[in-house]
Amino acid sequence: MLPGDIMQSNPLGAPLENEDKFDLIIASFCLTAGCHTEADYKLAWKRLATLLSPGGVLIVTEPLEESWNEVGGTTFKVLSITADHLKESINDAGFHVIKHVQEIYTPGWNDGNDPDKNKWHFTVTKKM
Repeated sequence: MLPGDIMQSNPLGAPLENEDKFDLIIASFCLTAGCHTEADYKLAWKRLATLLSPGGVLIVTEPLEESWNEVGGTTFKVLSITADHLKESINDAGFHVIKHVQEIYTPGWNDGNDPDKNKWHFTVTKKM
């Protein structure tokens, strides 16, 4: 795991040379937490693409249409992204979708009383 800031033009602090780029990046519940606007979200996908080798794989799992999340008892605001904006961001960043799963949370994740916390996606993409 490497610390980084997807809102910076060089998310890891310095540009990577081709031989230093990654073959695989996994981003779990972090893009919607780190981005404040839909434009930021789209740019984040493009910045992740700069960290991958040609043909590299990016796996992302995040909530969809959710405006908040809770971790360790702390609630924080997240960017609410639709499935359409997700697909547009993926395409604009030059990725090809290998697998996309969009689901409703299973019982136990959401008691059904909170319509804001019920969708998520798991997407595997390949950099073209």
